Amino acid sequence: MSMSLSLFTINIIGGNESFTNALYANGNQQVVVAVNVQKLVNSVPTPLSSSEVNSVTVVEYSSNINAGLPVGWFCDTTQNRYDQGLRGSSFRVEASAVPATRAAADVVSRYMRCDSRVNPLQNYQFMARIRLDDGTVYTTHFDDGGGAVFESKITIAPQRPYVITADEMNPWRDDAYNTEWQKDDYIDVDVYYWTLPSSLKIYDESFSNAGYWTSKLYYAAAINYDSSTRLIFAIRYTVTSLTLGDIGNLPNSGYAGTQVSLSHGDGLMRAARYLCDSHSCSPTYNNYLYWTITDNLGCVSRFTLKANNSDNGNTLTLGNA
Repeated sequence: MSMSLSLFTINIIGGNESFTNALYANGNQQVVVAVNVQKLVNSVPTPLSSSEVNSVTVVEYSSNINAGLPVGWFCDTTQNRYDQGLRGSSFRVEASAVPATRAAADVVSRYMRCDSRVNPLQNYQFMARIRLDDGTVYTTHFDDGGGAVFESKITIAPQRPYVITADEMNPWRDDAYNTEWQKDDYIDVDVYYWTLPSSLKIYDESFSNAGYWTSKLYYAAAINYDSSTRLIFAIRYTVTSLTLGDIGNLPNSGYAGTQVSLSHGDGLMRAARYLCDSHSCSPTYNNYLYWTITDNLGCVSRFTLKANNSDNGNTLTLGNA
């Protein structure tokens, strides 16, 4: 039984088939690659075996059949959740959308990504490699001198990841709840919003240096001032409902189930200032809360949330970390 290839090519999906610069070197975002293979067994087109499919990979373009990947580059066998493309023109390519190039050809999807170790940020060339079940190894830059010739490569030019800054976002504040009619139990909640730039969404977030935290909230400050408690906290982007009980430090338990008006969506960062009159909290703290988000293109941005000390925590500020 003789095995050979009659087709072996590599191309990029979602734009120019041989070149893309639509990849941020953030270790998250991927470029979708199609490896097209037609195997012949005794000159008959035959589907790849599972072990042959699993052997398909993408390596640095080279005459070395055993070439690997440059430092900081990865070839994944599964597609992750991050969008492809550059900021302002992102898109999503599904593996199932990759067409077969000819009858009986196999199309194997692979996903290229790179991280901050890639240096310099320049054009990098890649080829595909496969090992057939008879042990023969082919690349898409291959000439065995006996008639088997393949020449196909892709070029990826990674970009430096961007960082969202606080002044790029659209800020607004909502007087979400107050009890001005209650003389001895005055409560006021202001919710602050920052809208991410167009097409960007939060895919993950983390916090550090919190004075206290719950499953919904991360606290930057708990301040007692002028016979009142003032709390400053971030609201996780996944939170869709918020009660006074979720915030805590209530004058009495009768307020616990009271809803606070809250807009939500994965394009919003949110924080709040809670004020409760004639009430104090313990312990007190006044920290810089470090707030990190990863967006849908895999880029990471870092911020600081803190109480505004000029008004003893009556307002809050979001800055760049």
